[in-house]
Amino acid sequence: MKPTITIFERIHPAGSEILSSFAKVNVAVGAKRKEQIELTKESSAIVIKSVVCVDDELVNGAKELQIIGRAGVGTENIKFNKAKFPNIKIISCPEQNIVSTAEFTILQILNLSRKLPAVYSAFQKGDYRRHRFEGMELSCQNIGIVGLGRVGIEVARRLKSFGCKLLAFDPASAYKDEFLSLGGAFTDSLNNLLSSSSIISLHCNFTKENRDMIGKKEFDVMKKDTVLINTARGSLVDNKALLDAINSGKIEAASVDVLDPEPSYDLTPKENDYKHILIGHPKIYATPHIGASTVDAQKKTAVFLATNIKEELSSNS
Repeated sequence: MKPTITIFERIHPAGSEILSSFAKVNVAVGAKRKEQIELTKESSAIVIKSVVCVDDELVNGAKELQIIGRAGVGTENIKFNKAKFPNIKIISCPEQNIVSTAEFTILQILNLSRKLPAVYSAFQKGDYRRHRFEGMELSCQNIGIVGLGRVGIEVARRLKSFGCKLLAFDPASAYKDEFLSLGGAFTDSLNNLLSSSSIISLHCNFTKENRDMIGKKEFDVMKKDTVLINTARGSLVDNKALLDAINSGKIEAASVDVLDPEPSYDLTPKENDYKHILIGHPKIYATPHIGASTVDAQKKTAVFLATNIKEELSSNS
């Protein structure tokens, strides 16, 4: 008998094709919680990304469930008691979307350093006063990278060509030697990085300890012209503190590709009633978690995940 695999969040068709070649595949993108629970009960594997929460409620009673496939890096939305359900394996994709996320980060650094979103908006309204939009030359800036993991080091590699000064904060980084070879400098103080950098880019995994790691105290030590880039996790930044910092002029602007909580990414505007205090602010440029949303990254992620699910289920049969 074929195993049943339920896809709760959209993945590249190449992954779905691999899964369909050996399993019965239910596509339940956008399913409500009650339906998710019922579908999980009959599934050998489920596929999620960053929105669906996998907790004890979801997996309880799912006697056939062997695998939770996470089409992405982090697993913070997988919260079930692993001691209670020891036979359920988690498969994630730690490297397949790294380059796309790093490239997106560079795009946002360039966008904000040259104030391009504000330029586009003003220009379309007939405001051609270019002196209002003088930006920063990257070669003259200190750029702080908070979290020097797989994505952080890729960002640093790309920034080197701009000639900027690189500063990193990550006590546990495995890329320290390479970062130093790029001309970067490490600091053991987050506040030192925040007060020394004109552009700050976050690349940390989420843990209970670093929730709201950038809050009021951290914004208070930043320079007035600072721009903040967050392509990592929305929960790293205190939403209200960010809003207050921009409204009071403590920092210049922010690009947030990740929000806390996250919306559903599969509903139409008419179906989605999601609201967030950071959306719509003229100096906060919010995007719907698209750092890894390239055809290349999504295909690599889906194929890697589907192949590993196939191998795992085959070995268990």
